[in-house]
Amino acid sequence: MQGLATQSSLTIQRFTPQEPKQEALYAALPFKLRAEGTYHNLGLFFDRISKFPRIINVGEITIKPRQVQDASASIEAECVATTFVLQESKTPAAGRGGRGVVPKQPSTK
Repeated sequence: MQGLATQSSLTIQRFTPQEPKQEALYAALPFKLRAEGTYHNLGLFFDRISKFPRIINVGEITIKPRQVQDASASIEAECVATTFVLQESKTPAAGRGGRGVVPKQPSTK
């Protein structure tokens, strides 16, 4: 995320991991993000996130003007970005509909 923000000329002020949310097949890993920059740079950042190979959802977006504005930072934005991790099945192959047949070992006679 830091790399995407830097490419978009945003400055990340805060990056706070949140409690993971366990689902049946995956875990959702949310984190709060606070960044400063321009409205245009924020749009570039969201565009880069949308093209990232890993799924990242962004929600709970709030945008407000900075108290002290300049050409490189006129807004503060906060959001929650969530990525997902597929949970590996802990069930052996026999539990997934397979027959669970163990191949015969060659005879040592």
